[in-house]
Amino acid sequence: MSGRVVGAWLGDSAAIIDTILQARMFEKALELKLIPWLQGYKVERREIIKYGSRFDYLLSNGLDEIILELKSAVYLSHDGAAMYPDTMSERGIRHFEILNKLKLIGKNTSIVFIAAHPYARYFRPNFDVDPRLRTTLCKSLKLDILIKSIKMHLEGDGSVIFDNADLPVMIKC
Repeated sequence: MSGRVVGAWLGDSAAIIDTILQARMFEKALELKLIPWLQGYKVERREIIKYGSRFDYLLSNGLDEIILELKSAVYLSHDGAAMYPDTMSERGIRHFEILNKLKLIGKNTSIVFIAAHPYARYFRPNFDVDPRLRTTLCKSLKLDILIKSIKMHLEGDGSVIFDNADLPVMIKC
């Protein structure tokens, strides 16, 4: 018998821990036009390489392109914040640094945190786990990189609920 763990049960619903499922649901929400701040955009390419790192998407609306990276924010704080990362992440820091570099040369870039926990009320970066993240994300904010959070979770019947296309993001620099 084989299978894949996609969620962690929390009573009557579950947090989505499978990043492949998170990405598929992001794509479906984009396709169904459920993300107002990405209205008119579609997936032009998946897994594009920039400066030796792979990014999740190149989105296009026909006139404009956005290099977009998804990050899973399943860890939940005591006050309801979905948080990223849950452990130090060299890859995550490198992604954010390259997105900053791309923005500096005129490319549109975006970071989307998938708050995949049913009890998440907002998103906040976990600076305690990786202090380098504060410097990098604060630079992203100064560069006006689009930083957003989307909330989704898994129900008991296996369906994915798309809760919020614009979950509040709180980043204290």
